[in-house]
Amino acid sequence: HVYNVNADTAAAALAAALNAETLMVLTDVEGLYEDWPHSDDVISRLTASELEKLLPELSSGMVPKMQGCLHAVRNGVETARVIDGRV
Repeated sequence: HVYNVNADTAAAALAAALNAETLMVLTDVEGLYEDWPHSDDVISRLTASELEKLLPELSSGMVPKMQGCLHAVRNGVETARVIDGRV
């Protein structure tokens, strides 16, 4: 069998299963943009409820990352962080 597993989804599930304190997700952009592509302002903090409302508007590359963050915090992980992995 061949499986195609998204790394962000797997990391979030693992963090939740291990009762991790923090999930850190690396990306190749500054973070989650407030109004992409109309603005490059990065959202510095938001709640799970706020993130859930934003999900339908996100660009495809950010969806698994943000779904993973949401899954993690809804399943016991205290904090999920999205970090620019280019620095």
